[in-house]
Amino acid sequence: MLLAKNYPLGRLGIAWQLSEYHGWGVFGLNLALTCTQNPSQSIKILHPTNIDANKYPSLRPALAEWESNRQSFEQNPQKNWHPDTTVVHSFGNDFAYTNEHHWGKRNIGFIFFETTHFSARGLARAQELDLVITGSRWNAEILANAGIKKVAYVMQGVDLERFAQAKPKRNPKRFVIFSGGKLEFRKGQDLVLEAFKRFYQQYPDSVLLTAWHNPWPAITQDLASSPFGFGVPNIANNQADIAEWCSRSGLPQSAFLHQGLTPNNQMPQVYAQADVGLFPNRAEGGTNLVAMEVMASGVPVILSANTGHLDLIGKDNCFALEQQTRYTNSTHQDWGQSSIDEILNRLEYAYLNRDLAKQVGEQGRKFIGQFTWANQTRQLIDLCANVY
Repeated sequence: MLLAKNYPLGRLGIAWQLSEYHGWGVFGLNLALTCTQNPSQSIKILHPTNIDANKYPSLRPALAEWESNRQSFEQNPQKNWHPDTTVVHSFGNDFAYTNEHHWGKRNIGFIFFETTHFSARGLARAQELDLVITGSRWNAEILANAGIKKVAYVMQGVDLERFAQAKPKRNPKRFVIFSGGKLEFRKGQDLVLEAFKRFYQQYPDSVLLTAWHNPWPAITQDLASSPFGFGVPNIANNQADIAEWCSRSGLPQSAFLHQGLTPNNQMPQVYAQADVGLFPNRAEGGTNLVAMEVMASGVPVILSANTGHLDLIGKDNCFALEQQTRYTNSTHQDWGQSSIDEILNRLEYAYLNRDLAKQVGEQGRKFIGQFTWANQTRQLIDLCANVY
């Protein structure tokens, strides 16, 4: 990568939705908020938001500017040109744009992907960018091997003050297993359900606490690929019926609690109820922001040792699921399926050794402590400012 010292950044344009309800939104919101704490760094919002402006007074000028420009932006079906702005674009699988209608003096792509095959058109979109930043080392390696020359890696950040707000568990007599992330095959909630079903038979004082809401419920239908026979969730009123899907596994309703749609600023109270977090995800293009937040809360986590999770796994800072059955499909390179027996082993250890598990949780909290939004945003801005 070619770097230039102190190249002027100009304004920073954020070309995806700011929100408290999904990973990209939380990332964008914290990127914007962190930038507003630096008087020399102006931001430009380039996508409709899903936030309450009254809760974020520092963003009001940028939000007002967006509203004043919104009509002219929406009337232009092609790219809007921002000559004073470095635009950061969001990308998913095959470099699919979230918002392709804005273009700046420099254009940085931030990407999280799990499907590892790229079309010629996807690679061409990547080559149009001045720099591609990935959310995991795994993603960076895949892109470098695909011939993308300008690639960098920056992990997401965590609001440490927010997630240090631990509250007492509502029911200390129950062993609470938390599982979070939007419901889909990739996230491995079918593995969670199968493992918990078996665990509950031996430890009926346990309960599964889930935050599996998916804003795009059609995605949940890929759970038809699960080997465990739970089928796919029913969808009604544009929502997946997660409670019914859990009941279908044979669990009584008293054995699980689904959190439902919850803004990010209320999640600390959810995490604080847990004795352990369980994340047997098959693939993560980033480092799994929910898992990072749970670690920041001091809750010990069980993590599948694959893809983006590998950036979180260190010595004694989590319980790693090392037994990974690798997918042979080239589109899903490096995906892994965790062993149910190993998940049960890790859960039982945390159940029987709660003081030792708490020590693991504290090590996880210390590890995540280096990844504040301020630190991670500084890295991103330095990359944006120095590439040419």
